Amino acid sequence: MSDYIETLRSKYDAHFGSEPSTVFPGHEYWDDSAGVPAIDVFVYRKEDTGRPHDVLITAGMSRQPMNFLPTYEGERWASELIWYFDEADRHDLQTTRWLAGLPFYDRFVLGFGHTVQFGMPIFEGGHLRHFLLLNTLVKIDARLFDDFHAAAHPVDLLWVVPLSEREYRLKREQGIDGLMPVFAENAHPVTVDKQRGCYLGGEGV
Repeated sequence: MSDYIETLRSKYDAHFGSEPSTVFPGHEYWDDSAGVPAIDVFVYRKEDTGRPHDVLITAGMSRQPMNFLPTYEGERWASELIWYFDEADRHDLQTTRWLAGLPFYDRFVLGFGHTVQFGMPIFEGGHLRHFLLLNTLVKIDARLFDDFHAAAHPVDLLWVVPLSEREYRLKREQGIDGLMPVFAENAHPVTVDKQRGCYLGGEGV
């Protein structure tokens, strides 16, 4: 574990009030030739934190600058990912590790409101096939990096939100403003429902 990841680990442990139950090392997914920095994934279990859900959070994405195109002009940020599960499993860890490494492997920027196309069911037997990145609704987590200055750029903690095919298309066609009312109408939860149907109908409803 690098010194940078150790620094994040100490910060996370203090924030969540426990040590992670699981640490998924970055080298178990991307090889050294992929251009992906060392990124670990930590699981903080609800029985250890007193929270109503397990927390998966990355550590290491924010150390390496992403590939900002000239269209971003002077705008810069770094990212880490977080999402919440009733019970996180190894598949969820592997999915998180893949998603965290993708902007470095494919040389793009991952930030608020961005989508990542996956195309296959994220969860076995489910209808969720793509990813949306938002600001977390858990207010205490949203402030996690407010006083963190070890990264080259300010760190955005991005909440991973799985989307169905129709939800993904709506987001691509109408932007985040077109999708958010749908989430609001359906009281979209913080915790992932791996088997939820599409809010727009036609998939798993």
